[in-house]
Amino acid sequence: MLRSLRWQWFVVAMVVTGVTIAMLAKWLQYEFHDHLEEQQVAELTFQLDAVTANLPELAKSAPLDLPERVAERLADPRWRRPYSGWYWQVERLDRTDAVWSSRSLWDFRLAFPERADWGKGSPVLLRDLAGPDGQKLLALVRVVRWEEEAGQLWRVTVARDQAQLQAIDEEFRQELWTILAGVVVVLLAGGLVQWGLGVRPLRRLERALTAVERGEAHFVAGSYPTELASVVATFNALLRTLREQSETGRRQTGQLAHALKTPLAAILQIARQEAKQPWADEIVAQAELAHAHVRHYLALARAEASRGALGKRCDLAEVLERIVAAMTTIFAEKALQWSCDWPAHCQVVGDARDVTELLGNLLENAARHARARVGVRVVPEVVQGHSGWRIEIEDDGPGFEGAHESSGSMGACASVEAANASDASLLPQAGLGLHVAQTIVRALGGSIAWLGSERYGGARVSLFLPSRFVAESH
Repeated sequence: MLRSLRWQWFVVAMVVTGVTIAMLAKWLQYEFHDHLEEQQVAELTFQLDAVTANLPELAKSAPLDLPERVAERLADPRWRRPYSGWYWQVERLDRTDAVWSSRSLWDFRLAFPERADWGKGSPVLLRDLAGPDGQKLLALVRVVRWEEEAGQLWRVTVARDQAQLQAIDEEFRQELWTILAGVVVVLLAGGLVQWGLGVRPLRRLERALTAVERGEAHFVAGSYPTELASVVATFNALLRTLREQSETGRRQTGQLAHALKTPLAAILQIARQEAKQPWADEIVAQAELAHAHVRHYLALARAEASRGALGKRCDLAEVLERIVAAMTTIFAEKALQWSCDWPAHCQVVGDARDVTELLGNLLENAARHARARVGVRVVPEVVQGHSGWRIEIEDDGPGFEGAHESSGSMGACASVEAANASDASLLPQAGLGLHVAQTIVRALGGSIAWLGSERYGGARVSLFLPSRFVAESH
């Protein structure tokens, strides 16, 4: 799965988006909490100043008693409602019994930690100060020196319940994550759309390459983005080079065949003319062997050149129709009954000339040895994950002895060297045509089997040709 570019992009996008959104959420939460706390501190500072301004009135009243005129000046009803979450407290630091507080504190007294900076004049902010009813308070504390009362130190405190702030924080957090989740969905959806637009040229390139592989086009056609244009141009140049090399190889092998054909024919003619000489039979045998080897390796070279040219394909139906028509004419005196069964269109890898030579040799061999009937059948098949066509050629002749299978990249033979032309020579019907057929099948990446025909009682040749290019396995 992770070999897919789509999944790699998706994982990277998820990680980057997730980390970014998490960092953004943390920062926004911190900023919101800090801003909210600043507002609360500003309000506490205002209330602290108001309570401090009433310090002379408090000093004249009895401890734990809130004068009505101070209550009127601090008109907020939250100061009067018990455990309302808003509290103030004033105390003399030199006396433990001199404490004034808001009615909201009721009978609770705020306790403070020991600090060395109480007397520096600036308000001190305390968090999580223990309050009544288990509340955690945000408190602002100021120590005031009252010169009119012989420099007495008074600690003035205003506080509020942090639960209210935490509730606001939590509500903001929930709304924030809801919004950010929507942002993530939008970003990922936009990313998927962008991915779809980005891979569209790759899909067009894939379709173009498939057309080349199927033989529907010689080169990759179409315009592509700058990032792919150079790749397409290089690939087309490679295809052009391979095609030229294939044609050059085929032309050179043909020239070599013609160059060798005349000297070998001359040697055979001379040997036959001197048939009475003791060396004549040996010369004829060696010349015929040389001719067989030449034809064998020329067929191999042509087939390899055809297979190496990406996009070379042919239609089996057209090839078989031409060959059967030719064989019917050639063996007209035998009045053979042909049974043919193949689909209208069945494409295989290889040049039409090579496939024609392959099937021509096999059908000629079947027609030559058949008594009255020859059958040809083509069916689709998948071998080792590769789709192709199974071709069955049967006759009612003497059949094969020591029937076996010979194959290329699709079959079971260990190597071409271990199963070269000598394989076909094991068969009683073996001839040069079977050698060539065996060579072409291997070069095209298929397999061939020499079997017996249960239907006709003679020989059966079963060969598989792939419908798509099959890379050599090492």
